[in-house]
Amino acid sequence: MNMIMKKPFEFVSTLTLILWGAWVSWPTFSTFNVGGVYRQMAKTAPEWIWGAFVLSIGIIKAFLMYSKYTKLRVIMALIVMAIFAIIAAFFALGNWMSVGVPMYISFVIISWFSYMEVLSENGLSLKKDRIKE
Repeated sequence: MNMIMKKPFEFVSTLTLILWGAWVSWPTFSTFNVGGVYRQMAKTAPEWIWGAFVLSIGIIKAFLMYSKYTKLRVIMALIVMAIFAIIAAFFALGNWMSVGVPMYISFVIISWFSYMEVLSENGLSLKKDRIKE
């Protein structure tokens, strides 16, 4: 538990990806048929592809969380921000009044803090330091 609490934003971001990906890719669920907000996502790719992709990113991020590969962790944090921003945009296109829009925007913010967490853990900053492996 202590290891998790050292990286709370990275942990929440990782757990969210894994849960979301598992839920959407679960064979007996038809998540995309539940609401109109998923129509835009379904037009882009089938539900199982979305789920498998997000689940894979979550699993990779989980393995990287406790690795020494700072560059990969920073890149992963940026990828996760992009994934949640894309999902937020799809929700906004489907129904801009959906509660999913602010929820996924909050996941983007959590991912930003995850990104900052990786930088600060390694004594880096956005302006002056270069990211080293």
